[in-house]
Amino acid sequence: MPASEYEGLDWRYALPCSALPDEVSDGLPGWLAEFRSLTPDQVQTRLAEGWADLPPWLRPLGDQLLGASPRSLVGGSFRAWLLVSRGPALPDLPWLDHTWCSPWTGDRQAAREFLAERGVSGSALKQLEPDRLFHRAFDEWAKLQTVLGGPSTSPPGRWESWELYLAAPNDPDLVRSWLGELGVAPEDPLVDFLIHFAGLRDSPPRFAGGFVPLQACARVEDDYPFDELPEEVQAEWRDALLLYRARSGDLLLYRPGGDVAWIEFAEASLRVHWPDLPSFVSFYGSYLATGGVGLDSYAGLD
Repeated sequence: MPASEYEGLDWRYALPCSALPDEVSDGLPGWLAEFRSLTPDQVQTRLAEGWADLPPWLRPLGDQLLGASPRSLVGGSFRAWLLVSRGPALPDLPWLDHTWCSPWTGDRQAAREFLAERGVSGSALKQLEPDRLFHRAFDEWAKLQTVLGGPSTSPPGRWESWELYLAAPNDPDLVRSWLGELGVAPEDPLVDFLIHFAGLRDSPPRFAGGFVPLQACARVEDDYPFDELPEEVQAEWRDALLLYRARSGDLLLYRPGGDVAWIEFAEASLRVHWPDLPSFVSFYGSYLATGGVGLDSYAGLD
């Protein structure tokens, strides 16, 4: 299978997943595991049941996801999602064994040995942090597959398809505990958003381009481009939380109980776009309704 078929994905199995191997199935979170034997229509019914009590301000996003077709269970970067799409169905991408990882874990030493075999110097390997180590290993593996697999056989228009990757919901108590540590009030709308839609992606795994998972919804005060903002802006936004990381490097920030803003990566500038989180979700639902995908600081702006 050509490497371009695997860009960002380690495996993809169409619903119902009759051919899902044990090594993939055993690591699925329970919410995704219950979808394995269901048809797309049955999965859509389950989603509708699970979102029946969404607060009204979250309904625009839930409606857009329910208007798409559940297609596949997909995995990448040792995690799993439900892929929903308004585009054509895509072929299965079965798991290909990597010498240095399973679908759910990575072996750092094996990854180093694999990279050394691919010509990466020892000094370069020593400088790689664990996350970057696996990213580099995936990149080198993809190059190897390109040599072995030849040109892409992706169906025409694949990258124009409307695809979103839906992560398993979070336990409400875990969300409240996490946000409580960050000083967020239990009645803040962020609680409901993170319960249902944390980790929702509009780019394949291993790329930026999606809402951050629960554990990454944190302050970004020491990260670029936040640390390059004017001092008075940094002071005003120091308690803001990261919601979304765009492929462009732009960051979407939310001040609990307040407004939502983009930090533009290229210019290291901050612009407020929405007065509160429900206003942003309403925009995002409308953006998806018009076929928009790949959110960044310029998305939806005329």
